Amino acid sequence: MRRKRDIFLRLVEIVLLVPAFGFLVPPVASEEGHVYHLFPGLAFAVVFFVASQLVAVLRDRSCWWAAILKALLFVSFGWVLFQRVTM
Repeated sequence: MRRKRDIFLRLVEIVLLVPAFGFLVPPVASEEGHVYHLFPGLAFAVVFFVASQLVAVLRDRSCWWAAILKALLFVSFGWVLFQRVTM
């Protein structure tokens, strides 16, 4: 029974990562000079990513400090990606 629970939680973790990276990619403006805002896309991405990391911590596959570090790296990656697209 424990194995089925681990498989289910791993699937939930992966399913949460898909929208996290999907929301992270900023849209490209079709008009010259129109810039999309960083939020709410990054906020949704961070929520999904943090939820995925919480599932990993619940599965005992990550510790809380590693999950926090990954979340900070994810936020900084999203900010750098946004800055790069809007240049």
